[in-house]
Amino acid sequence: MRIDLERALADVAATVDDDVTAERMSGQVRHMVTRVRRRRAVRHTAQGVASVGAVAVIGVAATSLGGGPQGGPGPSVPPATSSPDVTGPPVPAPALSCTSGVPDPTTGTPALELTAASEAERGRTTTVEGALRNTGGRDLDLEGWGMFELVAVAEDRVVGTMAGGGEESGSLPADGRLRPGDAAGLTTTTGFASCEDPATTLAPGEYTLVGRLLAELGGDVVEVVSEPLPFTVTGPEREVSALESERALESLLTVAEETDGPFPVCGTKPWLDDGMPALELDYVAGASDLVAPAGTAVPGGVTLKTTEGRYAIANASPLARVVLLRDGVVVGVPFLDPEDLVDVDLAAGETQPFDLMTTTALCGTGEGGTGEALPLPAGEYTAIAALDLMVKEIGGPGEEPDGSTYPYTAVSEPVQVTLP
Repeated sequence: MRIDLERALADVAATVDDDVTAERMSGQVRHMVTRVRRRRAVRHTAQGVASVGAVAVIGVAATSLGGGPQGGPGPSVPPATSSPDVTGPPVPAPALSCTSGVPDPTTGTPALELTAASEAERGRTTTVEGALRNTGGRDLDLEGWGMFELVAVAEDRVVGTMAGGGEESGSLPADGRLRPGDAAGLTTTTGFASCEDPATTLAPGEYTLVGRLLAELGGDVVEVVSEPLPFTVTGPEREVSALESERALESLLTVAEETDGPFPVCGTKPWLDDGMPALELDYVAGASDLVAPAGTAVPGGVTLKTTEGRYAIANASPLARVVLLRDGVVVGVPFLDPEDLVDVDLAAGETQPFDLMTTTALCGTGEGGTGEALPLPAGEYTAIAALDLMVKEIGGPGEEPDGSTYPYTAVSEPVQVTLP
């Protein structure tokens, strides 16, 4: 079936409610149709000069890209025929939307294969790679394609659509032929908006992504739909307002009390100056590493050392933690429940590296606290690294070895950091 490709694809773009997305699709329609027309002109001219040398063929093909010799219309294009093993409707369906049904995967050839990270944090964009693969036994004449569309599906219905925020790219075969087993690649980076009214970012949960591509194959526009790809959105169950986080932080600061007890304890004003500690931490990580997203493990972020020429034997947590303070109050403590311990056996002057876990959440909320995790408001904080140990023996020059076993927290010097 022969159709006006530009009109058909433009009609698809016009069905999109979002103006930005519709404009992007319309631009891709023009780009796709131009490439299709140019390829047809090149092929037709080359067929007409098949008996001429290779140099002559290249010269005529280059001329045909701009139309006729005097800038007029290029040569007419003979009718093209569809490959008999290509499936899908020749006329494109409306753009995928919240009201669309979930499209069925395409059977036959070509096939659209999706690849993406298995999960993404709520509100973040994700990059999805598509491969339009020739799964048949004969060459396909691939002349162009339209927009690479994605929807998020749950419980057999569309619950999220593309929200932009990224780039789209792809590459067609140089000769316009997609041979058996080969694939043409395309990539899009996008976020997902929910189908709720009003729309929000897609809530945390388990989904599948379904992709669709409109391809020009042998002169027909063919719809190719992928198999579902499992995808997980992580993060809090709902978006927390900045005002809610500010109020929670102020409430914690209001009730904070000074303490000389264990460190770190959420909502306390600790007393950390104990003269010369036997063990302490030195930062290797930079200030920007200390405010990485909550739960990030910074490799070798700190080193443990003894002081005053001491030696130490102990067991330690495998991870040190970044503890955040505001106005001297502990307001951010990563939740940590290690199953294994690390042996520490330091002679005088030796050090031992430890990975460092970050936090950007208000302590007392989320995992290890109550309710959902609340993000700490943007602003200035004091960061102190802390490592929990079980000391077995410590000794040094002129000291009697202390062989008693007791819990110990090694800390670093405080540094000032800024949460964005």
